[in-house]
Amino acid sequence: MTQNSNVAVPYRRSEVQHSHASVSRPPSAQRNVHAFTAPCRALFGLATFFLVVVFTIGFSIVSHGN
Repeated sequence: MTQNSNVAVPYRRSEVQHSHASVSRPPSAQRNVHAFTAPCRALFGLATFFLVVVFTIGFSIVSHGN
């Protein structure tokens, strides 16, 4: 019983802190976060696309070379 209460109390405190943080955050801050994550996702997608293109070109060159 004591272990359950010790585990549950910090978890509830963390939930309360998260709820207060989400409420105190203005929508402009969330917009800034979305505006910052969007280019990162685009760059990540472009990087993966270029990696796939490079691997396919390299594989085709190796297969034609052999």
